[in-house]
Amino acid sequence: MEKFSYFNHCVLESIVATPYVGYGFISSDHQPLITVFRDLSPTCGQTAAVTNKNMNAAADWSQADDTCLSQYRYLLDIALRSVDIPIISSDLKQNSENVIHKSIDRYYDAVTSCVRNACAKTIPLKCQNLQSNEYIVPGWNDYVNDKHDTARAAFLDWVYCGKPCTGVTYDIMRRTRSQFKLALWYCKQHSDMLQL
Repeated sequence: MEKFSYFNHCVLESIVATPYVGYGFISSDHQPLITVFRDLSPTCGQTAAVTNKNMNAAADWSQADDTCLSQYRYLLDIALRSVDIPIISSDLKQNSENVIHKSIDRYYDAVTSCVRNACAKTIPLKCQNLQSNEYIVPGWNDYVNDKHDTARAAFLDWVYCGKPCTGVTYDIMRRTRSQFKLALWYCKQHSDMLQL
């Protein structure tokens, strides 16, 4: 008794036009599954709206491949062709400053809208959490902020002096950094008490 194995994976019916098994072909122990696909153009953009109020979608340019960039250029080129460039006369009697500013603002809004729309349609999106508690440190403003500013200034001075391994600027940089790290450690260790 001859046993046939068929394609047993999930295939989206919306893109498969005509699947059929090629019984006339000999290929190891399987019969080849031949399919014709309707639309294989790559989906570069994620047009689904972000529903969570705490999430914000932004273009992730690091994930954009050559196809996405090509589609982005194409869509942006077409969209920018429809933007009217304002004609501004140097004669202020003919155009008041208010009219000039409004026409420049409209032009700016039209160009940025074209860029945003082209990005949304072609560039992959990444969601960013607007209320991320990962970077919130209770007590930062009371205990850490001034030490961070001092340590940052000392670090920049140390870099400006050529990053010496000894000397006054090196000692100040190390001391202020350790004070900053100690204050940050204290706030993280006592976060429950500081949140009250």
